[in-house]
Amino acid sequence: MADNNYIPEDKRKEAGMLSEEERAEKVRDDAKRIASQILTLTRNGLFVSLRFLDLALCQFEYISTEKIEGIATTGQHIVYNSRYIIESYMRDRQALSRDYLHMVLHCVFRHPFVSENLHQEYWNLAADIAVETIIDELDLKQTATQNCGEVSQEVARIKKLVKQVTAEHVYQLLLSGAVANKDIERWRKLFYRDDHRIWW
Repeated sequence: MADNNYIPEDKRKEAGMLSEEERAEKVRDDAKRIASQILTLTRNGLFVSLRFLDLALCQFEYISTEKIEGIATTGQHIVYNSRYIIESYMRDRQALSRDYLHMVLHCVFRHPFVSENLHQEYWNLAADIAVETIIDELDLKQTATQNCGEVSQEVARIKKLVKQVTAEHVYQLLLSGAVANKDIERWRKLFYRDDHRIWW
């Protein structure tokens, strides 16, 4: 019997003769390819409704990694876990579209380019509230998630607390101590969509 090592890899793939390690690598490669295609489809779907954001929507390079569980942006890249992208797309396409637009708006307003002097927890939350407010106002079918009603209610409440719902204004509100800890915790869970640890 011929040693598998002497058979070209493409022939072994065709014959189903891959080792366990090679099969695992193939699964990872397939997942990366599929996740990248899903992100491209998601971007294109948003582009149809948001042509004025064409440059912002198309600026990213996609990077797959197993170092995070979800999705994030550096300002130049979208960094993602392929399994998260695939599972999100299968479960709720609108949620993935909202994730994508959420990150695009972070970059439009330069939220990822932070100062080390900022209160990390408050800036992360303020930035999320700011972009989710815009998404709520755009009221797109592609981003209508199951909890968008609750988001709208909280956005309306926050609008009564600040003159403009920008990251800077919300950040100052949080710093002032005028928001109860229980509300901060609820907002953090409600408005969270992407991993900001990569910003810091």
